Amino acid sequence: MYKKLYVWFLILVITASMVGCGSSQSTGSADSAAPAKDEVSVTFSKAINNGIREVDTKTSIAGSSPAAAEPSTSASSEVKSNLSEKQGLVNNSNIGQKIIFTGQVNFQTLDFEKTRTNLFEYITSIGGFSQNSTVQGGGIGYTGLKSAEYIFRIPKTKYSQAFIDLRKFGTVVFEQSSGQDVTDQYFDTEARLKSLKIQQERLQALLQKAVKMEDILKIEKELQTTLYEIENYTGTIKKWDSLVEYSTLMVNIHEVEQIKPTVPKEKDGFFSRIAFGFKNSVIGLWEFLQNFIVFIAAALPVILPLGLIGYLLYWLIRRRLRKAKVEDKKSDCNAEN
Repeated sequence: MYKKLYVWFLILVITASMVGCGSSQSTGSADSAAPAKDEVSVTFSKAINNGIREVDTKTSIAGSSPAAAEPSTSASSEVKSNLSEKQGLVNNSNIGQKIIFTGQVNFQTLDFEKTRTNLFEYITSIGGFSQNSTVQGGGIGYTGLKSAEYIFRIPKTKYSQAFIDLRKFGTVVFEQSSGQDVTDQYFDTEARLKSLKIQQERLQALLQKAVKMEDILKIEKELQTTLYEIENYTGTIKKWDSLVEYSTLMVNIHEVEQIKPTVPKEKDGFFSRIAFGFKNSVIGLWEFLQNFIVFIAAALPVILPLGLIGYLLYWLIRRRLRKAKVEDKKSDCNAEN
């Protein structure tokens, strides 16, 4: 009897111990599974923050340790840094300097009409156009020297070469070129324009949701101000684009009767300077004689009448003096007698 009770007691103790071990093992396995799930959530959040769009959840659920999670994080950060670096290079390559070039060329020519025709043909061939023009001395029957002033807009890629090409149309006596760098102002204005467009979209969204008339009026007023600033900045950018892409070149043409030679320098030699001085003196004397003859010819209608009047006055005065002298002699003779 006691032996049977003892046997049953041993069976109960062994069963209870086995049940306790099983429960502890199940609890332990549950506790070990919890950190795995936490690691999965941490790894997934890190992957999202680093810009990774695809996550292999099965591998993480299978039991990834923190040491295994770190390589994926470093790899994602490396991918992100490479992408940002490439994006920065692309943005830098798109940024170019915005410089407005303005120049002026003055030259002399012997044939005004031919020079003007050749000049317009050249400007058209390089893709330019005339913005403004002023011509003096082109009337009917005009025989004097002509002059003209033109303002051309030419592509910026042809600007430097134009100064060289224009020399074949005449003798260049003046050249000037300048550039205005508006790069900083351009991109500041562009950034401000983008910000205003975002503000416009937000205001339009608020306007659709507004119910009160007071709120609608305030939003519409702010939206109108924003639209005005957008138009202003847009016009400024378009103006800069036009001035940058097409440079401004002013060309002055002066018709002359003779192209004066350039003054020789000391390095040209002593005899060259003497020849130039003698030639220049002869040219100056000939020009003086021509101008004097032209002046006399132009003054003849005035000189002839004045000469006749002067001669008559001189003749009358001289006659009167002679008559007075004769009378004096007669009076002297009478007095002696």
